[in-house]
Amino acid sequence: GKGGVGKSSVTANLAYAFKRLGKKVGIIDVDIYGASIPFVLDMKIKPLDLDDEGKIIPANFEGIQIISTEFFVPRDKPLMWRAPIASQMTKMFFESVAFDEETEIVLIDMPPGTGDIAIDVRELLPKSDMIIVTTPNIPASNIAVKAGLGSKEIGHNIIGVIENMSFYYNACSKEKEY
Repeated sequence: GKGGVGKSSVTANLAYAFKRLGKKVGIIDVDIYGASIPFVLDMKIKPLDLDDEGKIIPANFEGIQIISTEFFVPRDKPLMWRAPIASQMTKMFFESVAFDEETEIVLIDMPPGTGDIAIDVRELLPKSDMIIVTTPNIPASNIAVKAGLGSKEIGHNIIGVIENMSFYYNACSKEKEY
């Protein structure tokens, strides 16, 4: 979906919901240039360790395993990478991170749009379930439709759409509930 619609907030909330159901959960924050999962979770950023095989041990926050560029780039430095370097980082998140062996669900927080990172994720993970996140405005909805069509075109299964920052109509009170 479009930037600013709440993809990271939805990802974090889903991780907590699965954790409450007793699932072992991980998050891969592949929004390489605009990583926000550590900020959404109000995490303390510190360097990550390697296991005995040289794989990266993801951060663990309240039982949720997390990998993000925020653990590799100083906070006061802009991330000025061309697509090939961002693609290498994305590949590293999928191939060089030592998620716990009991991890049942890995949520992927995607960047806005359908660019290089989305194509990289498709190649690294050809089949996955997708949730499209949007807001109730025309530009966000248009991009969500394109993201959904693109996801279906590459073989991903769309399991839902979340219209974030919206309301539902309460038939009993005849009111919009935000």
